[in-house]
Amino acid sequence: MEIKRYRHRTHKTSVGRCVLDPSRNRLVRFTPEERVRQDTVFTLIEDYGYPIRCIGTEETVSNKPLLRADIVLWGNSDGGDLEPIAVVECKASGVDLTNDHIDQTWRYCDSVGARYMVITNGTDTWVLEKDEAQDLLRLVEDIPSFSESTPGSWTSQYVELDEGQARPTALELADENWLEEQVREIYAGWIIGVDSDSLIWPLAINMHHLLTDSQLFFDEPISWLGYTMLEDRWISRHAFGNAAGGRFTGDYRSFLVEDPSGKCHMVRFMICATGHYQDNPTFGNKKGRTFLNVAVSDARSDHNSLQLCLDRFVAIGPKEYMLWHDGRMAVGNRGRIHNAKTLSFVADRQPSLVVGDPENRARVHLGAIPRGKLLAWGDISEVVLNATVYALLRDDLRNKVGRRKRRRRKR
Repeated sequence: MEIKRYRHRTHKTSVGRCVLDPSRNRLVRFTPEERVRQDTVFTLIEDYGYPIRCIGTEETVSNKPLLRADIVLWGNSDGGDLEPIAVVECKASGVDLTNDHIDQTWRYCDSVGARYMVITNGTDTWVLEKDEAQDLLRLVEDIPSFSESTPGSWTSQYVELDEGQARPTALELADENWLEEQVREIYAGWIIGVDSDSLIWPLAINMHHLLTDSQLFFDEPISWLGYTMLEDRWISRHAFGNAAGGRFTGDYRSFLVEDPSGKCHMVRFMICATGHYQDNPTFGNKKGRTFLNVAVSDARSDHNSLQLCLDRFVAIGPKEYMLWHDGRMAVGNRGRIHNAKTLSFVADRQPSLVVGDPENRARVHLGAIPRGKLLAWGDISEVVLNATVYALLRDDLRNKVGRRKRRRRKR
């Protein structure tokens, strides 16, 4: 097996140069070992035909003890469920491969049940196959390609993005009876909060299906308020927490964004519901609401930067929905920032986003979305772009407050 060398585009971030890992759809530090891993990923895609959805990087193979494999290849030889084909361990170029690396990779293989193990430093590559009958490992020339490891009937079932629920038409979204039935049977508790007003149902369902649409929204960078949306990175599954202890797992639409300082971030969008709680030991009494979550990922952290409650922050007019926010914000477990402080911070840096006096009932204007039609990218682009800028500014403020509090603790 030969690992080819590729030229990888790197991006400036708060922790140095990073590369975009296509498997996790996130920015990771571009270390010598990461270069070998990315070379291996692209070799598996281009020479062996493995779809990116069948390549897992930094994949957890055991929780007790915690073990993470550099790469796990997924496929199936009999058309059934997913199973691991191979585990790949990557070392930096120049690191000599030893029997210790075989022992390490063998533990990963044994944890997931993979048949093949690969150890590489980009120059030298060892491929070993597990012989179940004789309970031994033997050196082999190569691993199977995707077409060899996975029959065609399986390919269409697992490799293509799961289309899920068919996208509704504009007429269906305007039909109260249809909406009530669909929310009750499909969307309640997933996309629509069980206590959400029916007036925001069409907006939430319409936006959900657009954000999870398989078509790319744009193919050229978009500049907006000094920020640049470099790429539509499509849909990937993630889980992000918030200050209240909630966790939101689902399919996020992701964008690679460059801020005015030249640093890059992954900004992700998802429509989701929060749970309905009564006398819950963690969440107390809460109604189930509908949210537009805006999460930010970089090589340092992954978190929800803005959770926009559509029940509260949408003004419904005869022809459009107007999305806004009051500036409320938490700083991790360190408490909240006063709304006026957030609004002043945003107004100083992006005055076009703030309507009114930050000290007196001002609001962040996120944009308008038309009613009564099936949404396209052009209909939500203003909201997505403004929410992206607002989310990154909120992170700037969080970091500023965090640094100030850390300095106080050191005194």
